[in-house]
Amino acid sequence: MQEVRDLHKGNMVEELAKIKDRAIEETDEDLAEWMRVYSANKLKVPMYDGIKDVLNRLHEKANLVINTSAIKENCLPLLERDGILDLFSFIASRELSTSKIEKFKVIAERFSTQVEEMLFITDTIGDIREAYAAKVPTIAVTWGVHTAEEFSHEPADSILAIVNTTDELETLLLK
Repeated sequence: MQEVRDLHKGNMVEELAKIKDRAIEETDEDLAEWMRVYSANKLKVPMYDGIKDVLNRLHEKANLVINTSAIKENCLPLLERDGILDLFSFIASRELSTSKIEKFKVIAERFSTQVEEMLFITDTIGDIREAYAAKVPTIAVTWGVHTAEEFSHEPADSILAIVNTTDELETLLLK
């Protein structure tokens, strides 16, 4: 598990490429099978308790956008399964760019806003670092990859808040 958390301390695509460089040669068929199994397993993971309600309430007040390292094939089925795809105005997936920094710029342009006016919510240190580089204010949630303890080691001005529950997140966002 620590290896997975370490991968998420940087740009996920770049970190995976480092591992791939050291890995044995895989065929296209091997990669396709891995992706099929990964996608199927990802669909078995339940949505975090309470987040659907928070997203529904946030959707009434703001444009919700996803900035993800995932490909659409791996994120759209989850959103569809849980009936929340229509809550998002835009999905900036890996197909758009492997850099979240670049995707933040695209999102700002698309919604005629400044990156400083956006708010990014994430569960990984790597995302925090990319958002900080892009000057996007960020909230860290502890119900994903990294813990509050791990987030606490990041520079204080890179994280607006660290939240442990959806109730805390909702209170912070909808006050």
